[in-house]
Amino acid sequence: MTITVYVLAAGLLRDRAEATVTKAQAAGQLPAGSVSAIPQPPWIGRWAVFIEGEDAIWAGSLDLITQRRPRVVRYSYPERDRYLLTAISTPEAVRFLRFARYPCLSRVDGPDGTVFELEDLRFSMSGWEQSNRWFGICVEVGRDGTVRYAGFSNP
Repeated sequence: MTITVYVLAAGLLRDRAEATVTKAQAAGQLPAGSVSAIPQPPWIGRWAVFIEGEDAIWAGSLDLITQRRPRVVRYSYPERDRYLLTAISTPEAVRFLRFARYPCLSRVDGPDGTVFELEDLRFSMSGWEQSNRWFGICVEVGRDGTVRYAGFSNP
């Protein structure tokens, strides 16, 4: 019974959470983009919010009780080049990107190649915490364009 009440309340409050973000967007306080929200159990008043834009995704948290403007962090999409295209075409990355709802790709260039970390922001709880990386994928691409490693970030 308790779960049923929680699910029903979450369904009703989801519109309120998304409307709060949309209102802040209209006031110019948040970036434009597609808005979605996910409740953060066990507290029904806390929501993770996501704004998907053209060149980035913003993730953060919203407390429906305080009604303060949501704080969001920008996660920019990396520049598309041959290294990124190689990384996201690996079977591991393809499978992960089919599953991920709010994918975040980070990139670190080094002298020997490029390392891409793919994670799904919905598993970082609010978008503020670093992902636990249990659900992340790492792809290492050498300078010559060959894939050196493709698999879990935290094997």
